[in-house]
Amino acid sequence: MVAITLSIINDAVVICSLVSLLSLGFLISSLGFSAQRPNIIVILADDNRYDFLSCHPEASDSPETPNLDRMAAQGTHLKNAFVTTSLCCSSRASILTGQYMRHHRVVDNQRAVPSVTPFLPHVFRPTRVSATFPPKANS
Repeated sequence: MVAITLSIINDAVVICSLVSLLSLGFLISSLGFSAQRPNIIVILADDNRYDFLSCHPEASDSPETPNLDRMAAQGTHLKNAFVTTSLCCSSRASILTGQYMRHHRVVDNQRAVPSVTPFLPHVFRPTRVSATFPPKANS
């Protein structure tokens, strides 16, 4: 049971990181080549395995996810990604700050990110890319 739970958690973290990396890669590649500012959507979803998206061949028993499938088909889609920590809050802090856990200091699911830590909206501000991150209600 523990091995299955850890596998599901690891898969969820990989998917969250994958979507974030896709969006950031698109931003970096398009900022210098487009007159328009790009639309970047970062979706962080906990408890989703790789095969929970119907665009993957392994997703035979998954519900249809046509909008996410379309985003994967029309955007950048990384099929192999890794995370630096398996903890939810630490992983999200790494994604949203671009820092390793030892730098942002969110070492568990109860600790807040220090107020001096720069998040992506602060990094994007000089490029005139606007960003918003709706808060997650719990860890």
